[in-house]
Amino acid sequence: MTEALLPRTGFHRADWPPPMPACRADDVENQPVSTLIWVRSGTARIAVPHETHAVEAGEALWIPPGVMHSVRSGPESVVLPLHVPLDGSPAPLDRVVRLTVPPGWDDWLVHRFACVLGYGYGGESTRGSLLDWIGPAATRGPGRPGPARPPLPHSAPARAAAQRLIDGEFDVPLARLAADEKVSERTLQRRFLAETGLSFARWRRAARVDIAARHIAAGRSVTWAAHQVGYATPSGLAHAFAAVAGRNPASYSTPPRDPDQDRELLRVLTGWGRARTPPAPPEIPAVPEFASVDDFDIAVWAYRGPVHLRIGGLRARLETGDAVWLPAGIPNTIRTEPGAILLPLGARPGFRARSPEGLRILSMPEEYAAFLLYSVVANHIDLRPPGHDDQYVMDVLWAAHRLPETIDDLPPAVAHVMTALADDPSDRRSLADFAAELGVDNRVLSRQFREATSQPFTRWRAQLRMTIARNLLWQGLTPSTVARRLGYRHLSGFSRLFTEANHMTPRQFIRTQVEGY
Repeated sequence: MTEALLPRTGFHRADWPPPMPACRADDVENQPVSTLIWVRSGTARIAVPHETHAVEAGEALWIPPGVMHSVRSGPESVVLPLHVPLDGSPAPLDRVVRLTVPPGWDDWLVHRFACVLGYGYGGESTRGSLLDWIGPAATRGPGRPGPARPPLPHSAPARAAAQRLIDGEFDVPLARLAADEKVSERTLQRRFLAETGLSFARWRRAARVDIAARHIAAGRSVTWAAHQVGYATPSGLAHAFAAVAGRNPASYSTPPRDPDQDRELLRVLTGWGRARTPPAPPEIPAVPEFASVDDFDIAVWAYRGPVHLRIGGLRARLETGDAVWLPAGIPNTIRTEPGAILLPLGARPGFRARSPEGLRILSMPEEYAAFLLYSVVANHIDLRPPGHDDQYVMDVLWAAHRLPETIDDLPPAVAHVMTALADDPSDRRSLADFAAELGVDNRVLSRQFREATSQPFTRWRAQLRMTIARNLLWQGLTPSTVARRLGYRHLSGFSRLFTEANHMTPRQFIRTQVEGY
């Protein structure tokens, strides 16, 4: 069946864009990543210990990890805080630095902000690209050689178990790893010893030490590195270092910087325009198609198009400036082309099963862009005006669609199933189970469900679980905890399905989407 094209209508209000009040964020501590606070338009005053920086439009302030800071933006100002990727990049700067944004980087910075909000993918091509501004001068002097990395086993079960440890699942016991790979504990232990020369316990300890050493050499503290690789205290990491490398973890710290190198770094940061040709930003990567079933109504806006959507049985192509609602309970898929940027304007809280009928694309004038971007920041980041109403834009867009507050055209049994699984995504009842409990014919319920959502029940439930999984990972839960909450018996099964749906493992999602790496 051919999907219908979502209709389009112009959106214009005589009282728009409304004023953008001054915003504030107090006592922000950016652990464990660095932050780049970019003033896209207007002004901002950013206070760090012992000094305050007046930052103008087209400038940004680099704030290293762990530095407490407060932000005051001026009226009619758009200010975006960005998590800065560090892995695979020059070691992080360890001081607050004010810098000028090179020409042509604005869209890429908005893309990085979309990644912070979970609506973009950094990709390998963009990792560390913010630090391309500062060039070779940002690279710290070479640290001491790290401990030898343990060799990887080659058989499939042992290699899979080793990869999970490398990906950060250090607390998974050997019994669980063996069960997930469908081998016995003894078999897994024998393969590690035969293929790496190390027992499983010694291999895991060596892997933790190797990863911690690289974190420390990149400028992170011993305490931070210890927690990152699963040790409760720095002393636990110190004992492991002594056993594996015969040295203290602090010995891998980066040596002090050369003062001449510091002066060159600051010169490049603050005066690249006078010193050299400004660097070109990397291409904004396409976002592969991924599917969601949201438990609230979300309004999305194409800051740059084109963005391709499917909402139930409807198809939409958003061009620059277009906005549309993604109704609760209705499956949607999103795909962007290279250069496109999709941002979440906000959401109407509370799960209500809705029909996509009546939806339309709202085409926004270009002069609304600054206010809409300001609203995205205020609705999602703790940089907002006092008394900010995060539903203002949502109410305006909802009214523009002329959609009623309640949707009565979904069959009650379908709405009941949707609500039950949104409340408890680990619920294992089949559609036949629901039909029996509700006293309806299973074939009728199956047909009604497919008509309402444009897909079968099992696919809808899988997409709902993946949507909730992303939200829980964003909240800081571990992949193991998320898997249990969603009703998966094994982490490996959850990880496989998550990877298929999101084009990255849960750990990669945490690093690229949550931590900003």
